[in-house]
Amino acid sequence: MTLARQDEGQIDVIQGNLPVYENPAEVVKRSGQWATALMEAVEQQKMYADMSGKKYLEVEAWQLVGMFANAHAVAQNPIPQEKDGEIIGYECTAIVYQNNEIIGQGTMSCGLDAFPCRGKQGSEKNKAAMSAAQTWAISKALRNKFSFVAKLAGFEGTTADEMRGNDGAAFGGNSADFCPVHDLSWRPAGKTKELMHIVEGEKGPKGGNVWCKKEEFVGSLLDQMTVIAKSGTHDADVIATTSKRWNSMSPAEKFEAVQSFQQPTEAPEEPEDNIEYEESDEAEIIEAVV
Repeated sequence: MTLARQDEGQIDVIQGNLPVYENPAEVVKRSGQWATALMEAVEQQKMYADMSGKKYLEVEAWQLVGMFANAHAVAQNPIPQEKDGEIIGYECTAIVYQNNEIIGQGTMSCGLDAFPCRGKQGSEKNKAAMSAAQTWAISKALRNKFSFVAKLAGFEGTTADEMRGNDGAAFGGNSADFCPVHDLSWRPAGKTKELMHIVEGEKGPKGGNVWCKKEEFVGSLLDQMTVIAKSGTHDADVIATTSKRWNSMSPAEKFEAVQSFQQPTEAPEEPEDNIEYEESDEAEIIEAVV
C-alpha cells in the first residue's frame, strides 16, 4: 500500500506492504461495477475525447472514477516556470486524498504558448495557464491511481490532455475532435460543454474571441455535400460511395471530400490533328499578289 505524508508543502510518499484481500473475486467484481457505471455516464455526457478511434477521458470522468473510491484530487498552487528570467508557464501538482489520507499524486505543466492561452493577453494568459495546469494535474493524479477502471470500461488509461499535447491537437488528421481548418482540437467549453476552439487572430464585433464550433463546422460540410450531390456535375458512383461513408468519416475526411468536389474541372484538350497539310497553290498565289 502506498501512503504519503505532507509537511510544509513537502510530500513524502511511503511504500508500505500491499494489502492481501481474502476474496480477489470480490475486488474484480467491484471494479467491474465501477467500470460499468463509468462507461454509462461517460458515454451519455461525452466526457471523453475521440482520437483516432480511441477514447480518452476528460477531467470530469477521472473525478467520477475517484468518487467511486471515495477519493478526490486537490490541485496545489501552480509554480511559475521561468526561462531567462521570464515566466514561460506553470507547473502544478495535484494530491489524491482518500479518507483524509494521501494515496497518490500527479504533476503537469502548461506553457504560456499552449492552446488554453491562445487569444489571451497579459494577466489573462497567465490565469489560463495556471488553470489548465491545475486541471491537467487533477486528471493525471487520478489517472495514476485509477487507470485500471478506465481500461475495464473500454477507455484508454491515459488522460485526454496528455494525448493532446501542448498544441492541443488530438493526434490531428483523422481525430473526430480535430479541426482540419485551424489545426486545433475542439474541446468542451462554456456551460453547455459544446465542442469548440478559439480562432486565433480573429476578434468579434465587440472585441471578444471568435469560436469555431464543431457541430456548426460539420453541419456546414453536410450542407455543402448535399448541394454537390444534387448538382449532377460529378460522377454518381463517387457521390454514392461518399454518401455511404459520410457518417463514419472524420471531420478532416469530410472536409477533404468537399474540397475535392469543389475543385474546378479543366476542360478536356482538343485532340491534336496529326495530318500534315501541304500549302495550296491558292495560298502561294495570294502571297505572290501581296
